[in-house]
Amino acid sequence: MIIDLEDSVAATDKPAAREALLASRLNPESTIVRINALGTLDAQLGFEALNKTNYRIVMVPKCESAEQVAAVEGSVWLPSLRLPAEC
Repeated sequence: MIIDLEDSVAATDKPAAREALLASRLNPESTIVRINALGTLDAQLGFEALNKTNYRIVMVPKCESAEQVAAVEGSVWLPSLRLPAEC
């Protein structure tokens, strides 16, 4: 299961999508949360919402380098984050 906070959500609906993430009761072990592009306010707000959940598997959109993955993995935003093996 993928919870998408990125392209499938209109800009005006992103706050509601983050609230829906908080209310979601899907299995954290089999659920991936697709955040917004790194370096954006929406990504930061997405990480803040993730910190309030048990979800720890994240898909990074528009990922172009291993350095971007390394910047997210174990970051202060989400210390126990796990990223899927593929970027």
